[in-house]
Amino acid sequence: RRHISCMRCVAVKVTDLGTLILSIVANSSSESGGRTTGTVKRSNTDTGSELMVTLNNGDDSEIEIPVAVTISANQSSAIVTVTGKDDTLLDGSQVVTVTASASGYVMDSDTVTVTDFETLILSIVADSISESGGSTTGTVTRSNTDTGSELVVTLNNGDDSEIEIPVAVTISANQTSSV
Repeated sequence: RRHISCMRCVAVKVTDLGTLILSIVANSSSESGGRTTGTVKRSNTDTGSELMVTLNNGDDSEIEIPVAVTISANQSSAIVTVTGKDDTLLDGSQVVTVTASASGYVMDSDTVTVTDFETLILSIVADSISESGGSTTGTVTRSNTDTGSELVVTLNNGDDSEIEIPVAVTISANQTSSV
């Protein structure tokens, strides 16, 4: 047998942290009042005390969540409501990360995609045009109420051999449409 002696021994205390598990039920929700719920669960079996869990909202312009939730004593989980917020911007779908953390626990996060409520409308004046030099005009209109910034709208032509269109149209700041 071999014995190891040490001149400077250090005692190491190993702490086994519990884990939080955050699960948001729907992976997408509308910014126009869409709602979903999430569950915050603690992994440990010692549920004798309540646990205050802090929630971090990755983008409070897109969703509303409480700043914290309490997992009651003798319970392993709590429910959180996630509500979409209309930011009045035509910004497409946005992925928001929600993080749950508590002292003595490994944090967890989950995401929800907030679908945009604002829309674009393309109106074309003529129903048909001649192949030999015919033309028409179109108008692109945005529905959002926050028009403080210009918006570049990319246009896609399904058949370049039949019609020419610009690659993009810019709706100027403080305007709702562009011809």
